[in-house]
Amino acid sequence: MLSTYLSSVLQALFSLDEFKERYAKEGEEHFEKCQEFPPDCFHCQLSKVAIGLWSGKHSVKKETKLKLVKGPDGELVEQGPQVANQ
Repeated sequence: MLSTYLSSVLQALFSLDEFKERYAKEGEEHFEKCQEFPPDCFHCQLSKVAIGLWSGKHSVKKETKLKLVKGPDGELVEQGPQVANQ
């Protein structure tokens, strides 16, 4: 339940142009200049989320297929999913 709440909050925040500008567009620049340990830096962490949401790199669906193998009784059963070769 908490993860659903957090997801909703993040979606609402990143729908604001100012928030998107600060963390998505300026995030790469912040990574280069930041002097803090990244896991301890709030700006770094929000920039990672923003770049992940807005870059599209993490929303690519991987094609999967099931592999047919013989089961213990000799019948064919599906095993997988196996990631298809790219």
